[in-house]
Amino acid sequence: MAKLIVEGVLNKSIESNEVKQMYKHTIVYSGDDRVSADILGLYYKREKESYLVTDIKDYKPHRTQNLYVIGGVTCNKMKEMSKTTGEKFTQLYGNDVWSTLDKAIEFVKEKL
Repeated sequence: MAKLIVEGVLNKSIESNEVKQMYKHTIVYSGDDRVSADILGLYYKREKESYLVTDIKDYKPHRTQNLYVIGGVTCNKMKEMSKTTGEKFTQLYGNDVWSTLDKAIEFVKEKL
C-alpha cells in the first residue's frame, strides 16, 4: 500500500528488486588524487576488466570485488566508513599528491 502511495506522489514506478551494478575494481579518491585514481582506472580499462573511478562522496559500498582507496584523506574517510560497512580495501597514499601519484604508477608497474 505504501509503495503505491509513493509511486503516485512521485509519478514513477519503484522497483523493490533494485539491481546493483557490480564492478571487479572500484577506485575511490577525493580532490587532486583523481589523477592517481585515473591511472589505476586506465590499467584496468586496458585489461578489459570492469572498473569504476569515483569520488568518495559518491561511493556506494558492497558493489565491488576489489576496492582501492587513493590518498591519505580518502583513506582516513574510508577507514571510518569501513567500521560500519566491514569492507576491506587497498590503500595507496604518500606524503603529498605527487608521492601518491608515484605510488599509483609503481602499483601499476608491478602488475605489468
